[in-house]
Amino acid sequence: MRKIISHLLPIFTLTIFFFSGEIKAQNTPVRHITYKGIPLTGSVTHFYNELERKEFAPLKEVTGEETKIYHRGVFASYKSIVRTLSTPITCTVYGTITYIEEHTGWKEIFKDYSVFKDNLTAVYGKPSYVKEEFQAPYIRNDGYSMKALAEGKVNYTAEWWLDNGTIKIRIIQLHQGSGCVEIDYMDKENLILKDTEQTTIIRNDL
Repeated sequence: MRKIISHLLPIFTLTIFFFSGEIKAQNTPVRHITYKGIPLTGSVTHFYNELERKEFAPLKEVTGEETKIYHRGVFASYKSIVRTLSTPITCTVYGTITYIEEHTGWKEIFKDYSVFKDNLTAVYGKPSYVKEEFQAPYIRNDGYSMKALAEGKVNYTAEWWLDNGTIKIRIIQLHQGSGCVEIDYMDKENLILKDTEQTTIIRNDL
């Protein structure tokens, strides 16, 4: 029996070592948070090109003198529109805001929220912050959920605070009479850069 154990021990030890290495590799933080496998860093042009390689089509929204660029595509199997955020001076990408396909009914919106919350929890663990409530005079499933959403009386939010950034999901009113799940990816390092550049702009004008 002892001879059998002595033969098995090196194999068992090797198996534990390999398993630990796999877990460590999966948990090793990377420098920048990624969106669809694309690091949230570098120039806006480069990021747009990477999105378009993943079959996201560019869209333009012109409001007065301001032009915003969005991309329409598929994110996590859902039809989506994504907006890329960049710093004010160097135009370094620091975040994305994704709007999942919209619905006119609360049941469908809440279902999408639950699907993303469950899957993000499976990937990143328990959310760092959760708040899910209706504010008075509304309560969930009272038949007035969309009215409550339109009045800003709904707060369904979950956040994951990672070493390299933050992922946040929430339910929002997208257009009058409709809502959707919004998913934000924010890179920790470049979000600090954004604040630094914004401070530089302010102080240069003083």
